[in-house]
Formats: sequence, structure tokens, C-alpha cells
Amino acid sequence: MGDKEVKKDTGPNVIERILKDRGEMPQETMTFEEYLREVFLFNPKKYSRGAHKYLVDAIESYGTEPGLKFFEGKIFGADRQVRELYELLKSASLGNDVKRRIILLVGPVGTAKSTTVYHLKRLLEEYSRSEDGALYAIEGCPLHEDPLHLLSESARQELRGEYGVVVEGQLCPVCSYRLREEYQGDISKVRVKRIYLSESDRVGIATFAPGDPNTQDLSDIVGSINIYTIQREGKGDPAHPLSWSFTGAAFQANRGIFEFIELFKAKRELLNALLTLAQERQVKPGRFNLIYVDTVILAHTNYTEYNRFSNEPGTEAIRDRTRVVEWRYVLNPYEEERVYRLMIPNLDDYDMDPWSLRYPALLAVLSRLSDPEHKEFPASVRLKIYSGEPVEGLSEYAISSVYKKFEDDGRSGLSPRWVVDQINLIQVKKGYVSTPDLISHFSEILPKVIGEKMASIIRPIAVGRYNDYVKSLLSEVVVSDFESLAQSYFDRYRSMVRSWRSNEKVYVPSTGEWREPDEEFMRSLESLIGITSPSEASVFRTNFLINVGEVAERGEKITWRSHPKLEEAIRALIIKEHKSLLRAALVSRGISDEADRAYERIVQRLVRDHGYSERTAKRLLEYAGELVTYT
Repeated sequence: MGDKEVKKDTGPNVIERILKDRGEMPQETMTFEEYLREVFLFNPKKYSRGAHKYLVDAIESYGTEPGLKFFEGKIFGADRQVRELYELLKSASLGNDVKRRIILLVGPVGTAKSTTVYHLKRLLEEYSRSEDGALYAIEGCPLHEDPLHLLSESARQELRGEYGVVVEGQLCPVCSYRLREEYQGDISKVRVKRIYLSESDRVGIATFAPGDPNTQDLSDIVGSINIYTIQREGKGDPAHPLSWSFTGAAFQANRGIFEFIELFKAKRELLNALLTLAQERQVKPGRFNLIYVDTVILAHTNYTEYNRFSNEPGTEAIRDRTRVVEWRYVLNPYEEERVYRLMIPNLDDYDMDPWSLRYPALLAVLSRLSDPEHKEFPASVRLKIYSGEPVEGLSEYAISSVYKKFEDDGRSGLSPRWVVDQINLIQVKKGYVSTPDLISHFSEILPKVIGEKMASIIRPIAVGRYNDYVKSLLSEVVVSDFESLAQSYFDRYRSMVRSWRSNEKVYVPSTGEWREPDEEFMRSLESLIGITSPSEASVFRTNFLINVGEVAERGEKITWRSHPKLEEAIRALIIKEHKSLLRAALVSRGISDEADRAYERIVQRLVRDHGYSERTAKRLLEYAGELVTYT
């Protein structure tokens, strides 16, 4: 990934387009009577949605099958957690009591808890600007409350009987006061406007992050007395409806999301206010009565804070009103790679070899596995299972049991933030990122971070997988007729296995003879992937024919890559047969002009066909020279 030329804009002037895009939305205002007749009656269900239903509709607007499409490309390796969160929200949207709970995301640092909430907040902003997400409020209301709050109890019963909609909540003190003083109690004349949820504009979305315990104040959540309006409007009465400043996060979050960062770092009085908001869906500010607030409370914290709080006496009430979604580290290295791609915004400007994200991802996932030396399911086996790779000798039931047996997997280990910091460090030091340099760097630093023993267990697994990749890659770029050779081995093995299965002889065109299947050749390939006994060979060959037959039935072309395990064996055989050629190509540079030309040809193949730059290709070959010499 080298330097890129900045292309000039060939369309309309970019600056002009930017200046025109001010994000302005049409301002719709009307009387409450007009709202009922011209808006509400066209879709009563739509315009009576509570905060949980509104959020669920926003998520589902992207589609829900086969997965929750809104989260695709935003959150990786967390399908279970995302689905669990969605199901809680869905239950709340149906009116179940879970809407009176705090939804708490718990997990180690760097597991995308805050990222998930961030995307949900941006989703609400986007959805409220769409036609399906149109949202209306009483004009001038500090809580941006639902216009239907103007209706009396008897009117609400009529709506419920006629349209099946339920209206919850009462007018806030400000709107109640204005209805009396400005509209003389005539709800039909109250002004209504369309609103657009926006965290920056303090409309429907709020975030609270506890700071220093000595500076935390309840007013951050419920607002405070407005001295100016007390003197001007309230005639010195602190209970006057206009004497309160409804700037607290709870009121700002009405109709949308209230995000509470590091929940258990908040003072107890703030948690008590949050508890009332969750359970009663109301807030008690100053001398006022309880005020209705409709919001989705999404909090997050780490294991340390959660466990500390859970063990404190007197915390039963808030724990009982909290629904926990455990957010663990990613355990699939391919998904972990995608996390890094999101975390490095200028990735396209980096000069990185194809494995410079894969290797750190393998290390990170391995560091998150509990009991890595387990007899039946060691770290190397679980890595394959979590990667979705086949594991020889394990039934589907045995594989599925791993997820229950190792419940601590993903609860600790290397954070994606820390890993990305190390990648960035190599980029700054070297000007490029190569996997051999990462191997050296992590070998030095890992024991200090996760301990000598854990580092000594997981490093050989990750390095071993990289070495297999290097040997396989080199066989392709060094052996000039690699593809045709690999295909010929595949075709020969397939022919032999067919004859073995049908108990027939094989015709040899070069001699014109019929001979027994070449058992020695078949076993030479099978032994390279750990198949040694006749019974294992019989099972493998039978499965090979079945799998290849399925490829043919799908109408796909059958090649030497059609069967992953046999592909592995063929690569290993070619490497074994051409090891001297590989060694000569890699370590003979400088001995002769021909050796130098061969080396440059290999470099160019790596650059042209395999995603390397010249620098990273040469660093790979330096590492590979040592690999083929000493292994």
C-alpha cells in the first residue's frame, strides 16, 4: 500500500457541495388539531411509538434476516451479544416490563461496548430524518415530549379502543403551565413541530460520563434551578414551572437513548435517580412532582467495576433492575482482523504485508483462551473451532460443547486497542509493517504483558501458522510450474482413489498397462496431513470423493483447491520435493547474476500477485531464507 496520488475532483466543485450541505431539515409546524387530522390519523401506531419501539424499528429498517444488517460492517465477532441486545430491546418494545430496566453491557476494555451504543445513537439521528422515522413534539417543550400527552385520560381510552394505541405519560410542568397560560386550556391550538433527534442539539440523545466523585452532581442528570427565571417569571418561587432548567441528561434523552458510561463509577445518589428513571420512567427534579421520561437506558462498564459493585451491600435494588449483556473479546481471528481495519482509519496509507493483521489477530485471540493446555481442547484446537475451520476427529456435538465448556474464553486477554498500538509503533519505526518484524516485536513484549508461561504457549501456535503460510506461498512463487504440478497431483490422487473405491485397476497411458492403484503415492500425500492408519485413510478417501462430488453437483469447476485438506497435502508435498530449490533461490543471492535474477523474479511475483510491496517482499524473503535453512 504505497503512496496514492490525490485526484482532482472532476465533477462539481467539492467546496461548493460541502457548503451547500448544511444538514438542514424541513421545519414542519402545525396546531395539535392539524397534527391529529393530517398526521396522526394516517398511521396511529407509527405516531404513538415509545422510545424502545422507535429504536427497534430503526434497527429493523435495515433488515433482520439472516442477521441484524444494521450492525454489519460496524461490529465484528459479536453476533451473539448484538442479538441478545436486540432481543431485550424487542421485548421492551412489545410493552414487556424489561422496558423498565437498565440494559448494561459488561465486558473487558476494547470489546466495542461503547462503539455499539455510539452506532445506535447515530442510527436514531439518521432514522429521525427519514419518512418512516418522522417524530413530532410539542413546540417549546424542554423535553420534546409527545403531543399525545395533551390528551385527557378519557380521550386516551377512546384512542385505545379505536386504534389500539396506548398513550403513556403526562405533560411536563412547562407544557402544563403554557397550556393554561398561553392557550387557555385549548389543546387544539397548541403548536406541534417535527423534531430530529440529535445528540449535539440535545434532542432525544444524551450521554453521561461520571467524572471525579467530588465534582459529580445530581444536576447533571435532573437539571437545576434557574435563578434568572425564578426572579423574572416565578416571582421568587422555586416551585414555579419555569423556575427549573431542564438541561439534565435524563430530560435531554427523552424520546431516544440515555447512555451512561462507566455506570458504577457514579455516586450513589446519581444511581438512585437512574433507578427511579428506569423503574418508574420518571424523574424527580427539585420541588416538582415526578416527571415522565421515555428513554432507552444503555449503560456499560468493565468486569472489575461490575464485580466490585455487585459485592457491595445495599446494591440489590439496582442489580435487580439491570439486565446484563456480556460483551466478550472476539474469538475469531478473521473477525479480529476486521476490527483492526476499522481501528486504523488511514490503513490504505500503510505499507503492510498480507499477514501483518492476521498474525497479531491470532496472538490476540490465543491470549483470550482460558486453560490453553487443556488435554482435549488445547488452545490450538479451540483456535480452529472459533475460526470456523474443520477439526479432524471431532464430532459436531463435541465442537458445540466447547462454547459451554470454556465460558471464560474471551473474558480477558489482549485488547484490540493495545494490539493496534503495537502495529502503529512498527509503522512509525520502520515506515512499513511486515509480519517478521511483528513476530520479533511481540516476542519481546508479550511476556511482560501476559506472562512468560502464556506467551510461551501461544507464540509457537501463531508463528507455526505463519510459517506454514510462508512455505506454501514460497512454493507458488519459486516453483515456476506450481499450478500445473499441483493440479496433476490432484488429478492423479483423484483417479487412484476412484479406482481404489471401485476395486478396479488404473490404466497407465505411458505403458498401455492396467495396474493396481498407487497406494504408495496416496499414502505419501495422506501422511503429510496426519493420516497414517489404513482405517483413517479409508475414511478420508471416502469423504474426499463425497466432497468432490458435491462440488461437481454445484456446477463448480473441480481444481486442486477444491478439497482444503488435500490442498494442504499437495502444498506440503511440493515443498518437500523442491526444498533444495527453495533454499537455493532464497540464500544464493549475490553468488551469481543468475541467482540475483531469480531472486528479483520472486520479489516481483510477490508484488504482482500476492499483495506485497518491494520492501515487505524482501523482508519476507529474508525471514523465509532462515526458515528453509533451519527447518
